[in-house]
Parts: sequence; C-alpha cells; structure tokens
Amino acid sequence: MAAFKPGTQRAINEAFAFFADNDELKPNQVLPAVRALGLPMTAGQLKEIVEDEKQRMDAEQFEETLIKIVQKRKPENMTQEIRKAYDSLKDDNGKVTKDYLKYLLQNTGEKLTPDELSAIEKYPGAEITFTQFREIIDVPDQLDWTLMRKKK
Repeated sequence: MAAFKPGTQRAINEAFAFFADNDELKPNQVLPAVRALGLPMTAGQLKEIVEDEKQRMDAEQFEETLIKIVQKRKPENMTQEIRKAYDSLKDDNGKVTKDYLKYLLQNTGEKLTPDELSAIEKYPGAEITFTQFREIIDVPDQLDWTLMRKKK
C-alpha cells in the first residue's frame, strides 16, 4: 500500500477538510479539491480514474483517487501527453505558432490572463518549439507527490 510524505499528507487533509461536507466530498467537489492540490486535471481525465463520478468520497477514497492520479502521472506518461497536445496544435506546415497558441489559451478552456500569456513572449520568433511548449504548460509541482510504502 502506498502513502504520501507527511507534508503532502497534511496538504491533502487540509484540502479535503476545506472541500468536504459532513466528512465527504460531493461529486462536484472532487475535481476542485484535486486542482487545489496543484494537480492539473480535466474533468475527462478524472472520469478515467474515478469509477463512479457521481459517488461521494470519504477521506480514504479521496486519497486512493490521488494515488491513482499520481501513479498515472509518471514522467514518461506526462511527456507523451504533452507531446500529443503539442502535435495537435501544429498547422499545415507542421509548426506551432505563438499567435495560434495564444488565441487558444485566451479563448478555450480555462482562459488565461494577459499576465499568464506573457510567458509565451519570452521566446523569440513566431513559432514555439516542443521544449518551449513544455516549459509553458508544465507547471512544477508545489507538493512532493513521491509515494512511500505504507507501514502496516
């Protein structure tokens, strides 16, 4: 069985307590609680992990869900996902342009602010390379998500 490091566990407990109602997370509170812990996740990705997204979660179920999320976020999986996202943005010439990326980030999903979009401008030229794209979207974790063996 896996467990989180003490600092991460405290943050999990705090997030659960903040979002929970009567010691349970309502289905519509699971995703905000996960995101509050700094784990970038869409509703679709959460549905792939949670068997019944309409079910309420107690603290133990929430932790088990977080363990599944962390296990799925292995570096090789993350690189693959970022590569797929980058490739999907390429134009007919096989390029990802700054203008197109900014347009998408301003007008789809969770819209970014002008300050957040300014990160793209630090790169010279009109195109974004894969390395630059990864730097833009791959936000470093605020917590140490390394799993430890749980002592029995």
